[in-house]
Formats: sequence, structure tokens, C-alpha cells
Amino acid sequence: MAITEKTDVEHVSSRDVEALTKRPTVEPVPQSAKAEAGVILRVDTAANTGLRLAKDGHTVLLPQPTVDKDDPLNWPSWKKHAVLFVVAWGAFCADFTSAAGSAPILLQAQEWHESISRVNETNSINVLMMALGGLIWVPMTSIIGRAPTLFWSNLIGFLFTIGTALAPNFTTFYAMRALKGFFITSSQTISIAFIRDMFFHHERARKIGIWALLYIASPYWGPLVGNFVLGATHKWQDVFWTCVGVCALDMIVIVMFLDETWYNREIHSSDQPRRGTGFWSRMSRIVGIWEFRNQKGYYKPVYHYGYSFTSLGYLYFSPIVGVIFGEVFGHYINDWIAQRYVRKHNGVFEPEARLYMIYLAAIPMIGGLVLLGQALDRHLSVAAVIMGWGLHSFGIMLTSVAVSAFVLDSYPTAPAEVSGWSNFARAIGGFSVGYFQQPWGAKVGFDGSFGTQAGVVAFGVIIVGIVHKYGHSLRLRAGPIEQ
Repeated sequence: MAITEKTDVEHVSSRDVEALTKRPTVEPVPQSAKAEAGVILRVDTAANTGLRLAKDGHTVLLPQPTVDKDDPLNWPSWKKHAVLFVVAWGAFCADFTSAAGSAPILLQAQEWHESISRVNETNSINVLMMALGGLIWVPMTSIIGRAPTLFWSNLIGFLFTIGTALAPNFTTFYAMRALKGFFITSSQTISIAFIRDMFFHHERARKIGIWALLYIASPYWGPLVGNFVLGATHKWQDVFWTCVGVCALDMIVIVMFLDETWYNREIHSSDQPRRGTGFWSRMSRIVGIWEFRNQKGYYKPVYHYGYSFTSLGYLYFSPIVGVIFGEVFGHYINDWIAQRYVRKHNGVFEPEARLYMIYLAAIPMIGGLVLLGQALDRHLSVAAVIMGWGLHSFGIMLTSVAVSAFVLDSYPTAPAEVSGWSNFARAIGGFSVGYFQQPWGAKVGFDGSFGTQAGVVAFGVIIVGIVHKYGHSLRLRAGPIEQ
């Protein structure tokens, strides 16, 4: 008897077949790894889940890696950490070169016959342009790729850094500082995207901490080194030649280690463009040739307080030490908090777990601001300044990692965008401080101005508490960011 009934396969149209073949080989976040408003990070066994686990046999790998060797999640550890160092050093360069400009303003004012406040405007415009530049480089990562955005913006920023050292007059220097800030800030705003591309969910907080160790300490290293250089040579140009050296090292490590980390997980592995393994293949990805070929469908100081330049430089060790201690503390506590949350919630992780660290960080931040204000207003021992500054920097380090991890976990599909906006808020705050901090303290007293800032931090904790309580429902209501 002849079988006349057609099989199901024959009913599938060519369009349906094409859609099936274009599906991702591996779903980045499978349905079995999703909870109501979070993700499952820990299971007793992989049986009946189909999930790939870490070496401990319990931690769920998110995103789920493919079998493609070009998938950045499958890169060897040394390559991941080399790229992590590249983007961290790039972020360091941006604020190092920005903050170093505060050291030589007295010598520049004398040479150019300008007021100190007028010369200091070059630092303010630099910070403002860094804030604005970040909003440009984030969308560029979706147009020309992550690696080309980092390479070209840092290369142009490096050239403008040379321009600051060679500037013959105030007007030229002002322009060079503004343009340098606009281009060199890219590493600050898109670094989190690199981290998100290469590391699994359970690894990211620690890697952000390593990145933040350089990033948060950089505005302190700039004046520290700058004042030492001035103390040795008494030439303001040498400060900016030092900045040129720092940026030159950035370009060297970019050429040596950087690679394109964007991997479109919505494309089937058979359709992924091949990347090649040689030096020139990697360079084609760094400069953007590979991205261009495959773009379609693939990318979517305070002076005269009785301190010499060298003494002022030593003072900047206090916030750097605070940042280092913050990294050591946060390196372990961030993961401990997340793991404890997962254990108490039946293996489910939600981004709000990251916010607990901010409550802890508020204590040294508030205490440090109060102590620093009292020390400056009452002329206490320099030890009080050191302790207050160090405590505040310790808290900033913890808060920065917690905030970065929280926004990345909340909107994992848009890492560059959320990083860009958070950096914009940070840079705008830094830009404005130069205009009001000193006059404010002189008018009401530094105990009052720093006490008010401590109150602002305390109020910020209340806002964090509101986000902590209602973040779950807000994220459910708003939904994910669509790429």
C-alpha cells in the first residue's frame, strides 16, 4: 500500500528552513537558566537541564559558550587577561593624563601671564570633553566594532597628548587638552563591554574590580607623578611628556594584545565570519578592516599649603592606597555576597544582590568626607587628611565596582551603553567640582562643605535602597534593552 501522507519536513517552507539554520548554535541564556527576574547561577547537577557548567560542577556558565574557538568566551585565560589589561590601562591613561594637568598650572600661569583659575579651565574643559566623548564612542562600537573604536580613538588621543607637550601658547594648549580628552576617554566608557564579552557572569565582578583598580586610582596617580616630575625638572612640559609616555605604552599593548571581542551570538556558528590567527589577521580586526568586510548583519592641585611639589605628590599616595585596599576587600566580598544570595534564593541570582556592597561602602565614604572636612577646616594633622582621603577612596572603589556590576547584570545586552551613561554621570560630576569646591569651602567652611557632601552620599544610600526594593518589579515592567 502506498503511503500518500506527507511527512512534516515536507511542510516546512524554504523561509522556515532558512530561519532554522540561522538560529544560534547555543542560546546565550537558555530558558532553563532563567528565573522570573533573574538568572539561575547554581544548580546541583547539569542533568535534565542541558546547561554547561563551570569546573566546580555547579556554577552555570552564562552566557552559554559555543564550540567555536573564535568565541571570546573560549579564549585562553592569558588572552582574556591580556585584553583586560589593555582596556584597564587605557582607562588609566584617560584620567591619569587628565588629572596630571592640575600639577603644572602655577608654572603655566607664570609663563603665559594668565591667572591660575584661567589656566585651570584647561582641566575643566578636558573633563567635560571626556564626558561628551564617551557618548560618541559607545555607539561607534556597534558601527565599526569594539577594537577599532579603541584603537583609533586612543591613537588620535595619543597624538593630541603630544600636542599638549609641544603647545607654544595657552590657546593651543587649551585646544589640545580639549581634543585629547574627547578622544582618549573611549577606554573608560567601553571597557565594560570588553569584560562582558570575554568573561562569564560569575567572573565579571572580580574582573571589573581588577579594571577599576587602575581606573579609580588613575586620577590620583596623575598629580602624584606630575608633582614629582615638577619637583625634579621644574618644567611643565615634562609633565605632559610623561603623559605621552603613558599613552605610548597604551598604544604598544593595544598592538601587542588587543583583539575584537564582539561575537554575535544571534548568528549560527556556521555563518560566523572566520577570524584567522596570525598577527596581520589580528591587526585587521584592530584597525577595522575585518569589521568593515563583515559589517553587514554582524554589527549592529592645591598650592602653597607649606608643601613642595614633591610633598604634594606624596599626599596622593593616600587615595591610591585606599583604592588598592578597596580592590583587595571587594575582590572577595563581592563574590561572597553574590554566592550567599544565590544560596539563600535556591540558586537564583538577581542584579540587586550587587547593591549590598554600596551599603558597606557608604560607611567609609561618609566617614572619610567628614574627617577630611574637619581636618581642612580645623587645620588638623596631615594624618587626618590622609586617613579621610584614604577612607573615601576605599569607599569609592567598592561603590564603583558594585554599580558597574549592577548595571551590567541588569542590562547585559547593552554593556557599552550603560557604561557610557554611568561614566557620563561620573565625568559631569568631576567636571563641575572645579567650579564650586574651593569657593564653597572658603565661604561656608570646609567642615560645612564636606559635611554636606557626606549628607549627599547618605541620601544616595536611600535612593539605592529604593532601587534595591523595587528594582525587581521595575526591570520586569521595563523589559530588557533590545539590540
